[in-house]
Amino acid sequence: MADVSNAVKCTNVVLNGFTVPAGQALVLPLLEGTTVNMCKIIFSACALNSSSLADGNILFGNKTWAGPLFTVR
Repeated sequence: MADVSNAVKCTNVVLNGFTVPAGQALVLPLLEGTTVNMCKIIFSACALNSSSLADGNILFGNKTWAGPLFTVR
């Protein structure tokens, strides 16, 4: 999540191998014309481990909340 602020300055963004903590949203304020590529997304509290991240998975922590999970602007 810490790299998001640097990534949104680019027009070709690859999201790969990170965790969005439960109850938090992934917000991408992208430049116009940006292409975003995402690896496999997993929505499971059980899947939050280092081997899942090493496989390039994007993990969202599990929590009941109003969301959204991610926003692109």
